[in-house]
Amino acid sequence: ASTKVVAGIRKLVVVNSHGGNEEIMGIITRELRVRAKMLAVKTSWQRFGRPAGMYTDLEDRHGIHGGDVETSLMLHFRPDLVDMAKADNFVSKVARAEKEFSLVRQTGTHAFAWIASDLNPNGVVGNASIATAEKGRLTAEHQADGFIGLLRDVRKAKLADWLT
Repeated sequence: ASTKVVAGIRKLVVVNSHGGNEEIMGIITRELRVRAKMLAVKTSWQRFGRPAGMYTDLEDRHGIHGGDVETSLMLHFRPDLVDMAKADNFVSKVARAEKEFSLVRQTGTHAFAWIASDLNPNGVVGNASIATAEKGRLTAEHQADGFIGLLRDVRKAKLADWLT
């Protein structure tokens, strides 16, 4: 990041909406901190969670690519792009492997590198067949509220307390 590009910006929140970008988000925000002496915060919509009890435990753990959560969000925002006739329960290979492996997962502390077709041959993981626009609306509102809270925190943060 060139200091010229970020001249005058002292705080920045970078929002991600694709899990495949997680690693690069950390690299980018750290570089902004080092090169531009900026408070750079990384986040993603999914980090703000979901309304309590709205999705199954299995979906919370494995519905990471076109499952109930993402399909519900799409039904809320762009229903014209969703063909529910093709929606199904796309079970993750990792969900089946949980009984055999205690630590290796597709996300978390001991995550392996993967592409969607590694988890399910269709490239979709989660139960898209039970998605609804109402769940999508409530999830979007929940995540937007969390994002607003984060922005408030960043706004009130004193740089001297966070940066050396």
